[in-house]
Amino acid sequence: MPIVGEAFGVNLKSRLPVSFIQPSECTMSDQVLTDAIDRAERALSRLEQAVSRIDSSRGREEKLRATVRDVVAELDSIFASGDH
Repeated sequence: MPIVGEAFGVNLKSRLPVSFIQPSECTMSDQVLTDAIDRAERALSRLEQAVSRIDSSRGREEKLRATVRDVVAELDSIFASGDH
């Protein structure tokens, strides 16, 4: 089922005639295909590395937040004891 959208959006392909692209026009040499797959695999690897860095930075961020919470709680208790 096509997604409903603008004329120049995602559904443009669904509005093209079936014979618009001939399979014989879409041939690629083995080397071109291999190069394209290699590029795609390198791009995927870069994405995986970026996600890994984001995940590890989130862990550090959570540790920092916990430390800040502890310090603020300790300061609150010091100020509260000074008020009495």
